[in-house]
Amino acid sequence: MSLVCKSFLEVIRENGAIERIDANDGGEWAGRGYGNQNKYAFRPDHGGKGLIKQGTVVKEYSVPYIHGAVSSSTKSLLFLALTDFKQFDFINHFNPIVPEFERLKVVDFSGCTQVEDDTLVLISQHLQKTIEVLYLRGCTQISDDGICAIAEKCQELRVLEVNFVPMTDKSGVAIGENLLNLEALYMRDNYLITNETVRAISEGCTKLTQLTLSGCIRVRIEEVSFTMKLNKLVMLNFWGCHCLQDSFATMLGSLEHLRSLIVAECHNLGDAFVKDLCEHAPNIHHLNLRYLRKITSASLESIASGLKQLYSLDVSFCVKLSDTSVGGLLLDLPGLSELRLFSCTQLSVDGIMTWWTRALMAGRSCLSVLDLRGIHRIPRDSLRFLTDANVEGDFRPFDEYVDNYFTRDARWEKEAEKEVKDELKKHMFSKAGLLGRVLGAESFQSFGSNTLLGSGIINTNMLVNSPVLAAQAEAEDEVVGIEI
Repeated sequence: MSLVCKSFLEVIRENGAIERIDANDGGEWAGRGYGNQNKYAFRPDHGGKGLIKQGTVVKEYSVPYIHGAVSSSTKSLLFLALTDFKQFDFINHFNPIVPEFERLKVVDFSGCTQVEDDTLVLISQHLQKTIEVLYLRGCTQISDDGICAIAEKCQELRVLEVNFVPMTDKSGVAIGENLLNLEALYMRDNYLITNETVRAISEGCTKLTQLTLSGCIRVRIEEVSFTMKLNKLVMLNFWGCHCLQDSFATMLGSLEHLRSLIVAECHNLGDAFVKDLCEHAPNIHHLNLRYLRKITSASLESIASGLKQLYSLDVSFCVKLSDTSVGGLLLDLPGLSELRLFSCTQLSVDGIMTWWTRALMAGRSCLSVLDLRGIHRIPRDSLRFLTDANVEGDFRPFDEYVDNYFTRDARWEKEAEKEVKDELKKHMFSKAGLLGRVLGAESFQSFGSNTLLGSGIINTNMLVNSPVLAAQAEAEDEVVGIEI
């Protein structure tokens, strides 16, 4: 028996134990008694009187088990996630073994407040050739020294999150000058950084597809500090950057792949911004204008006429919108699936019963989420066609617990699908000039969607799974977003 154990130990030391460790996955080992406490799932009480404990119990991994698993897997480990695992002892159980890691690519230390600069320096020295993804959200003990060490050595990084980290422009400039392969950068609430950081990132990190600068209140976007070299951006988040001005919209024109824009709580933005945005960036799919108190119904009219591919819109707390403009939005944008109007208190029940019901019942909308919280109570029966989500077992839809939050299964209405198909055929006709000349316009149009699908010219996913029109299909195929 001792010989077997000795041989097994030698195998572990040579090859490692496992490739993936996630301290929060509640997996098989945690469920076999290795946990140090029970975690219960909760659901809201049907009467809205609190939370009800579910029967399901999920075991948490014990600290000794995680320590042992990490130290036994240095040769094999590819993925290490210690998210919010505050009990982990980095000084004694991680720092000494960092030089032994050979394959580690993904590291998530989010919420681990014991991480200090020494840990990041060791990672930069020994993992610089392998590490590609690093999450440091809320690691408040690290400083510019640790981040600069990572930036200067770990140049293969593709994803970096430094949300809620007390960093300055020293770190920001180091990131922009060295991490040239970054595809996603998240810098939320780093309130000490300024235009200097933005300038360095926009000049150097030209492969970025996602950039978050929400809460960076000292950033003032100007043409000198936000260059258009970031033309691969898909998602741009400036939530709470109060210094943005209406002229910012014109700077987004060269971002041809931009699909998601968040400018919530940028209080200086108004109708002029929205109008210019619709003109310069018409391919937006997701737009968040939450708490822009200056915008009026004119903005919704611009969106309805200019953002024909819009899938999700949030104009919560915008109190200068009219019932008529919202109804027109639904009629003109059949691809709109999510509309959030939380606390738009000026909207009326009568308006909902007329304009919105007309738009939805006309079969011209695929709306699946409608957030009307904060508005005077709306009779649920008045929008019953939005609340047909299936109830399975003990599961109850979210809308049963929250007044005026309506949902339904996401689906295409026949009329909306027909309009998208028509747009697809128009686009394919304009692109396939040779085919059009050979067959003639009438013959080409008579192909119909089935012929186009059968020929492989149009992908079925473009019709069924996405509201994206074919005018941007080619560009969409080239865009790869990274989700956290």
